[in-house]
Amino acid sequence: QANGGTGIVGDDDRDDDDDSVVEVRLTPTNVLAHSVVASWTQFADLICGAFLLYSGGMNYAWRLLGLRVSPRGVILSEMLSNHGLMDLVEVGDHTYMAARTAVGVAEVDARRSVARLKRVKVGKGCFVGPLTVMMPGTTIQDGAATGSCAVVGERTHASSGRIAIGDGERTLTLAWRPKPLDAFRGRDITWTIYSSIVFYLKTLFVKTCGILPSWGILLVGLDLVRDAEWAPRATALRSQQLQHLLSPSLRVWVSLLNGVQWSIFVLIFFTFALHAVIPFRGLLHVATKWLLLGRVKDDGVAHPLRGRVHVAWAITIQVGRIPGIPKSVRFLFEYVNAYVALLGAKIGKRTRIFPEPETSQAFPEADVCTFGDDIKFSAHLYGHDFSNMHLRFRETSAGDGVCAPDAWQTQVLPGSHVPPNTHFNNVGRSVVFANLITEPNKTWAGNPVRAVPPNANHVAVPGDSGPNNVKKHPRS
Repeated sequence: QANGGTGIVGDDDRDDDDDSVVEVRLTPTNVLAHSVVASWTQFADLICGAFLLYSGGMNYAWRLLGLRVSPRGVILSEMLSNHGLMDLVEVGDHTYMAARTAVGVAEVDARRSVARLKRVKVGKGCFVGPLTVMMPGTTIQDGAATGSCAVVGERTHASSGRIAIGDGERTLTLAWRPKPLDAFRGRDITWTIYSSIVFYLKTLFVKTCGILPSWGILLVGLDLVRDAEWAPRATALRSQQLQHLLSPSLRVWVSLLNGVQWSIFVLIFFTFALHAVIPFRGLLHVATKWLLLGRVKDDGVAHPLRGRVHVAWAITIQVGRIPGIPKSVRFLFEYVNAYVALLGAKIGKRTRIFPEPETSQAFPEADVCTFGDDIKFSAHLYGHDFSNMHLRFRETSAGDGVCAPDAWQTQVLPGSHVPPNTHFNNVGRSVVFANLITEPNKTWAGNPVRAVPPNANHVAVPGDSGPNNVKKHPRS
């Protein structure tokens, strides 16, 4: 923690109850020092996350990196924090922070060349939705929540019993009555040991399955073709037989060409091996889903956090990160549709699904996801719901003729049913909450989505989240 911009002080010198703003001068020395610390913190976060993500052991890793996280009942799926300034972030007991939550603690004043550091506090019993952005100085009170893709700051009133949604200057809040279920409540040490072992072994298995097939294809392929007349080894032997006929300079040149030829040959084979195992990765994800999780239903059952179903779901999510749909085959619709259908999704005729790799991993509960006919869809549609502090699977669907071809940042949240012929006009993130879109044949945009005129670019007017609050921008 910076002290008046003059240096760095340790944990023993700081006042944990001091909420005052600390200013740090952006001198070359301070910037370099922070860059070094942040780089090593990020590296440690990356290494620990590769083996311990979703486990209780990851919470202890974050505590070692400076994050002030409670050891009691906290579940951190993923967090993108200010590496090197993590001691300014506090997370209370029995809080659930969903995937890819972003936390900022520094405001930069370029004119004065200073950075203002402000604490971020998440209280007890809170839910922080996926892709939430918490700005410097944010305080989420005990028993409060934020929705998916919410942007909250100092002036956001995230009070107890309320959930903040949207990204406008005045964030919307709705009543929130969670029903927490935790299979390991009061047994956090047991959870830490058990989950760390399970997820560590899972990571070793996934890394092995993701790497060995490619190396196997490469080695077998090289062994099969090494004696072919066109292979580098055969051409190198022929060139050696002619070495005595060449001048010294030509000998050096031929030797260099042989080395380059062999390198290119191995590179081509290696590229082929990487792409040849893509279907295997998808089948591994499918097999993991059916073996561990099985068929899921929207049956109203509330599964406890950190319970068997939650752990199986988390493992399946991580196996999907190999990934089964890399960018190189994202637009190979027949492959993508077959992959998603094998996971259990219902897909209509002439439908084109082309998700981002980060999206495709979130299909463990594909059984409750339905895509109608004649759809062009790249949005993130999923059916797992943690917002009431337990896991529930909810039917989520996109009707016939939905058009979202450039909507990879759009979130279709659990329980949503997008009506037929709905179009999405994306400017930044669009978030579809359950029961929010009820009329077909309309165009929607915003966070949360609101109806907008078709075939135009629109942005929300700051400070107003009403459905008619759009401003038309002329096309260039």
